Amino acid sequence: MNPSASECRVSVGGASAGGKLALSVLVQALRDGEPTPVAASLEYAVGDLFLPDASRTSPSRRPIVGRWMMRMVRRTYFQGADLDDPVVSPAKYPKLGDFPPLLVLTGGLDTLRGEMHALADAARTAGVEVSYHDFPDSDHGFTHVTPVETARSAITMIGDHLRAAFDRS
Repeated sequence: MNPSASECRVSVGGASAGGKLALSVLVQALRDGEPTPVAASLEYAVGDLFLPDASRTSPSRRPIVGRWMMRMVRRTYFQGADLDDPVVSPAKYPKLGDFPPLLVLTGGLDTLRGEMHALADAARTAGVEVSYHDFPDSDHGFTHVTPVETARSAITMIGDHLRAAFDRS
């Protein structure tokens, strides 16, 4: 099924695990030939659970998402799962060009920044319209903590991204 012909008037998105779930829903819909969302917004999400913990680094001495947390996530929520499966690790989806317009927001101190930056680059290279913004002095969860200006800016970007996507659909 042609993804552009099967779009529906919904979007997916979320922060942290919610962003990872949004990506998984998107991959599952594409894989199953179901209608695809008109847009996705991904705030400090997980894109690739297959990545080694050593690849998740931060300039912060004590980042919010530490290696221990990623190990715990894999050992509990994904115990026995194939971490190379694109539903589990959406960055592994072989047809990233089928993704709808993406908004990817990262924090410069977040250990997940690198994998989401790489996903944004790969999707852009595959022809997806990608808006990427990094908040350099922010860690994981920046839409829910001070400084309020950062949170407000991120939330405004999400609204603008979704408004533009729905105006096009």
